Amino acid sequence: MVERDFRPLYEIIRPQTIEDIVGQPHLVGENGIISIYLKQGKLFSMLFYGPPGTGKTTLARLISDYFNARFIYFNAVEASTVDIKKTIREQEGPGPNILFIDEIHRFNKTQQTIFLPHIESGKIILIATTTENPGYTIISPLRSRMRVVPFKKLGDEALGELVQKGMNFSGQTLSPDIIQLIVDYSDGDGRFALFLLEEVLSLMAHKVLSLEELQATLNKKMLLSDKKGDFYYNYLSALHKSLRGSDADAAVYWICAMLESGIDPLAILRRMTAIASEDIGFADPNALRVVNDAVRAYEFLGLPEGRMALIQAAVYLALAPKSNSVLRIMEKGLELVKEHGVLDIPDSISSGTRSYKYPHHYADPLICQDYLPPELQKEEIASFTVQGKEEMFKKRWDTIKPHIKKDKR
Repeated sequence: MVERDFRPLYEIIRPQTIEDIVGQPHLVGENGIISIYLKQGKLFSMLFYGPPGTGKTTLARLISDYFNARFIYFNAVEASTVDIKKTIREQEGPGPNILFIDEIHRFNKTQQTIFLPHIESGKIILIATTTENPGYTIISPLRSRMRVVPFKKLGDEALGELVQKGMNFSGQTLSPDIIQLIVDYSDGDGRFALFLLEEVLSLMAHKVLSLEELQATLNKKMLLSDKKGDFYYNYLSALHKSLRGSDADAAVYWICAMLESGIDPLAILRRMTAIASEDIGFADPNALRVVNDAVRAYEFLGLPEGRMALIQAAVYLALAPKSNSVLRIMEKGLELVKEHGVLDIPDSISSGTRSYKYPHHYADPLICQDYLPPELQKEEIASFTVQGKEEMFKKRWDTIKPHIKKDKR
């Protein structure tokens, strides 16, 4: 009798080599940073930062295999620092020792200090994962000893490739529109894509469902099964798209669905804080204050009354005028840094310069002066729309530029 494999599909077809990892070419592609490290035979303590289901744990295991290292696994949700200390003493040996901590952000700042002496001694290589911004959740002494490695959400092409691998393993096929449904629901999470694929194949084995019937069934199942796990990112994405699309009804529904599913309200508020800058920004600068006020109100009130602060903020964000200028301006700045590198500061504003013109010494403080390196003085970085209050920022910037930039006079 053949023994059945009851492991989930995402575990069964987990990549066996670095080359099998999809959706992270900046890490494991030909010129990816991890690929370069491996070619050079270098092994560092690293912090894998990014959304769930993007290959963080898998890459850590493959790095361990590459160096034939001892792999000591812990999940911060289940393990205590006492367990970790004891295991390190018992399992640490000669050769590379990789201590892997999943969800390290769940350790508080005091607990995180236990890793410092082990990294310093060189006996342990720490590889940790986090879905939270390490600038806020990881203590600076630990961050300074680790290379932060960013993981990206998987694109549609990468998700489609994973789904195809899953179908190849199962020996079954699905129509392109159902595959696209799985990709859309997965929202960049490869593990969730394979979880959904198993669910869909199971449902279709009993009855052929239309796309609409399948969608309705999955909505119910996801709401019931998605508690505090990784899959809540799909609901957060639904909320994000609803707010971006100015649909107050949908925003309220998705927030209530998440609250009823037991999702942390602070996770919802963190997403709304991002939306206030990414999708509204200068069109209504007050949006960011509204969300920050909602955070304070929720922390002060707790549940259940604190839920109203989330709803109030969400409706405000939905009805606010929309602009992604903040995102575009940031991307332009990052693009210039990537293209030109970190350039020298102009003499006119460098530290200790005598040529700096102090604007307040002039009747009109809008004086012409080099604030950017010569290579960038003709670049347009800050650009605005005329949505909502952003038009005021546009008019003000258009007024300022001819006075302070040489090429605009």
